[in-house]
Amino acid sequence: MTRIQMQLINNAALALITILRRMNYTCALCGDLACYGFGIERVPKKLEALILAPSTRGVWPSLETLKVQLVQHSQGQSRFFISWDTQDNSNVLSYFDHTMKGNYEKICVIDISFIETTAVHLIRDIDGLPFVPISYVVLQKLEEWAVPLSKTSTKARRAAADIIQAMLKLVHMLDNLDTEPLYPPLWDASRERVQRFISEYSGSAAVWKKLGFGLELSIAKAIPPLPPIQPSEPPQILCSSPEVFLDPTEPQLPPIANPTRTQMVIMAAQDSIRLLYKCGWRSAIFGGLACFLYGNSRSPNDVDLLVLLRPGSTITAEELKRNLVVLDPYHFFTTPSKDPQAAYCILWYRLTNAPAQTAQTACKIDLLLPGTLNLPNFPPS
Repeated sequence: MTRIQMQLINNAALALITILRRMNYTCALCGDLACYGFGIERVPKKLEALILAPSTRGVWPSLETLKVQLVQHSQGQSRFFISWDTQDNSNVLSYFDHTMKGNYEKICVIDISFIETTAVHLIRDIDGLPFVPISYVVLQKLEEWAVPLSKTSTKARRAAADIIQAMLKLVHMLDNLDTEPLYPPLWDASRERVQRFISEYSGSAAVWKKLGFGLELSIAKAIPPLPPIQPSEPPQILCSSPEVFLDPTEPQLPPIANPTRTQMVIMAAQDSIRLLYKCGWRSAIFGGLACFLYGNSRSPNDVDLLVLLRPGSTITAEELKRNLVVLDPYHFFTTPSKDPQAAYCILWYRLTNAPAQTAQTACKIDLLLPGTLNLPNFPPS
């Protein structure tokens, strides 16, 4: 179904670009199709395109006029048409593809916008189609992510966050990145959104800086400073390795050669606590590992961490899991829940990134927030 959907979207994009060029318009594709063009496995549900409209060219037609012109210029059995959206009370431009056989979808919705810009040189050609630069796609998805939850769903917001993080990984790998904004108003409006995104995904700060969002967006400013860690006497760790520690401010110790299962679980707790602290989150061990650290002889099987929330925080446990995977993909990974209806994933810690993991090389990590299982929320200090 993915291949069929992409065929419909690509056919609509080719038809749209062909007619717009014939009408002497400079255009570029954006949205989910641009994400797909840059390598993100995101099948678009509609076709989104921009028309670059510099003010020096004079007065541009309205979108409604442009839609009518597209319908008039389309010929043959595959064509553009306009329908009325009763929910938005607006005309919707769509494309009918007669080449799609059988019971597959034959209609693709098209969303076109004008943007006032002269940065035509930023348009990138991918497989014969013009695309906006990757920086514009990231900011476009950031705009979707920043929509208040009262106007969207948690699922949609998480999906936008996943796409943004995937796009930021691509940006991080690019050697020749053009940071010139395609559309300066979107760039300026994104500054506050970038700060909000860094406050929840602090591991992305360096990539945002690479995109041109400067030092004022550093983690130290995006996340309120935490109070200093109060010195305390740590509980004695009853295992054969004297090198185990739980202080997230200390440097990482060399890995233990051939650790036992218990040592590996404690190593998982170490790295989890350290990375959460790096993101600005304090955490506390509970469950079987906490019992073991306080002297119980029963060996722990996994790690249970209570992540302490700052006032007003809206971050979720799933977002915290994704943070750990982004910061250290070698040691952290996720798998789907065994329950196909579940909306959460399972976070794991592994000693190596070998394709096959055993009880001696990987353990499960549960990140829980206050309120879950009646867990309390108390000041991180």
